[in-house]
Amino acid sequence: MKLISIRSKVALRDSVSHTKVRRREKRLRGKFMVRHLKLLLLCLLISMLFSGCVLTKVITVPMRLGGAVISIVPVVGNKVHDSIDETAEIIDDLPF
Repeated sequence: MKLISIRSKVALRDSVSHTKVRRREKRLRGKFMVRHLKLLLLCLLISMLFSGCVLTKVITVPMRLGGAVISIVPVVGNKVHDSIDETAEIIDDLPF
């Protein structure tokens, strides 16, 4: 009789530990999916941020600042500033 109760206790313990392992695996799989979903959303937001208008502004704003600094130089400053400004306008009009 004692041998049967020990077997039943072992079987019960094994089934409980198996259930715990399955729960933990399921929980870890959920965390893995959430982590990858967050990464995917972050990539989508970054790609939307650097599309079109924002990308051209990132390029043209430093050009315009450089042109403004160069315009201080006597004689050639305004001509260089105008050519840099025209180039920045062309870049802003690119169809991204």
